[in-house]
Amino acid sequence: IPRGARPLKDDVYVRAMGSGTVYKLHWQPAIIGRSDKNVNDEELLISNFESLPLGLRISRRHASISERNGRYYIQQLSRNPTLLESADGFTTALGIDKRELHHGDHIKLERSGTEFKFIERNKLK
Repeated sequence: IPRGARPLKDDVYVRAMGSGTVYKLHWQPAIIGRSDKNVNDEELLISNFESLPLGLRISRRHASISERNGRYYIQQLSRNPTLLESADGFTTALGIDKRELHHGDHIKLERSGTEFKFIERNKLK
């Protein structure tokens, strides 16, 4: 577990919808972004998403996923537009406030066209 992080109790993942690659979240906050050795939270990245198609359009610190009392949240960290699409198709633009994440929600990074699906293993059917 990186310094400044806390372990997650549940098995939680994000799937890159373009490639199908699944990334397990081991800690929180888990940061969606790109590598930047000049930033002190480098080890909190889920992965360096720079190599994804149009990955250079993903902010270095784009959004973070965290857990509190068994609920998961996403917070936009950059001015780069991020959308949260619920499993029932309702889409909300993220701002600086945390939004609750639910199994099956999609996180859309608009400028890069990158999309992730949020997965809670205990809610798979």
